[in-house]
Amino acid sequence: MISQDICESAAAPFEFKRNAEPDTLEVDSRLPYFEIMDDVVGTLADQQRHVVARIALLNELRMDPVLNAVLLVISEKSGIRAKRFAALEAKCKLANIIGVEPHCVLNVKQWPMSRLGRKRVSILKAGGQLVSNFNDFSNSLEARAPAVVRILLRLTREHWKLNYAWLPLEMLSMFISAELDFFYYESTSVIYSLADPVIDEEIVIPAGTPTSLALNALKSKIAIVENKLRSRRQTEQDEKRIQRNVRWFYLHKMKGQSVRSLGLEYHNREHPEKTKCGGDRAQIQHGIDEAERLLALGGYHIPSVPNTAKHSAQ
Repeated sequence: MISQDICESAAAPFEFKRNAEPDTLEVDSRLPYFEIMDDVVGTLADQQRHVVARIALLNELRMDPVLNAVLLVISEKSGIRAKRFAALEAKCKLANIIGVEPHCVLNVKQWPMSRLGRKRVSILKAGGQLVSNFNDFSNSLEARAPAVVRILLRLTREHWKLNYAWLPLEMLSMFISAELDFFYYESTSVIYSLADPVIDEEIVIPAGTPTSLALNALKSKIAIVENKLRSRRQTEQDEKRIQRNVRWFYLHKMKGQSVRSLGLEYHNREHPEKTKCGGDRAQIQHGIDEAERLLALGGYHIPSVPNTAKHSAQ
C-alpha cells in the first residue's frame, strides 16, 4: 500500500531551501514551521492569488484518498489515535457523571449545578483523569509533529512529485486539526482568508453649496463606489478562475487525469453544441500552468534529493 510504504521512512532527514536564493541558503527541519509555511514571494497581487490557490488545493486534499489513508496510518502507528480515544473515553465518563452530553463537558455553564453536590468527589476524580488523558494526547501530537512532517514531505516529493515546502506543513495542520476535531466534536481548522473590502463612502455637502458643485461631488463619490464594486467583482472572478485552475492542476498533476480527458469533460459541460474541443485543452493546459506558477510562490522548496551528509555531520 502507498500509505504504508510512505510511512515506513519517517526517520529520513529532510531540509528546505529558500526559493529566492535557491543555492545559497539551506534550511533544515529545525527552522520554525510557520516561517517556512507562511513565507511567500512575488508581487502583492500574486501573493494574494497564491493564498487563494493554496486554500483551493487544501480543499481538494481534504477528501484525497491517498492523503487520508496516510493520515490514518500515522494516527494508528504513532499511538495518537489510542491516546485520543483514551481522552474521549475520559470525557464521556465525566459527561455521564455530570449528566450532560459529551460536547457540553467543557462548558461549565451547561452543568446542572443543583444536582452535583453529592458527586463532587467523582467529578474531581473523573475531571483529573480527563485532564491527564488530554495532556497525554496533545503532548503526543506535539512530539510526533517532526516525524509526521517527514512522512508528509515524502508523500509530497515522491508520490505527487511536488516541491512545495508549505504543503507538508499545511497537511500537518490539517492532521492536527482533524485529531482535535474528534475530541471537541467541532471544527477547529484555521485557514487563510482574504478580507472582503468594505465599501463605506460618506459624502458631506456643506449647506449653501451651489447645486452644480454638489452634483459634481456626488458624481465623484458614485464613481469611487462603482470602481470599488468593479474591483470586488473582478477579484471574485479571479478567485473562481484560480480555484478552477487549481482543480485542474490537482486532477492532472496529482491524480493523473489527462488534459484530453479534462478537456472533454469541460467541453461537454460548458459548450456541448460545439464539435471540436482543441481550444478547451489549450485553456486547461494554460490553467494548470498558471496554478502551478501560483502554488510555487512559497518562500521555500523541497530539494529533489535530501542532503543527508549535512544532517549526519550535525
